Amino acid sequence: EIDTVNLSRKFGPFAVMRLPYKTAGLKLDTPRQSRLGHEVKFSVQVQAEEGTAGVHVVRVDVFGPDDKPRPLYARNVLCSAGRGTAGFWLAWNDDPGLWRIAARDVTSGLRSERELTVRK
Repeated sequence: EIDTVNLSRKFGPFAVMRLPYKTAGLKLDTPRQSRLGHEVKFSVQVQAEEGTAGVHVVRVDVFGPDDKPRPLYARNVLCSAGRGTAGFWLAWNDDPGLWRIAARDVTSGLRSERELTVRK
């Protein structure tokens, strides 16, 4: 059986991928709070409808209380068997407040977000 996909490329490169399973969800685990000068560790898990997910890359972006991205804290997390862990250190001069951590599975586009309260 051959599947056919018609694509229209208006701008920029793109990739087409086919997985041997259907992705069911993306789970992002983070602490609910942290302090300036401390490490924030997090884990991501790509969930398959049946069985175990394969190798995925999950893009994790971090946004400060002003909702502006913090590119130094962003990561591409390699998830073997659908699971991966990473972290970043909060600077002593970062703004305290409500931060947002957003994860997106590069292959499926599934997203997950968590909030993080940062205290002095």
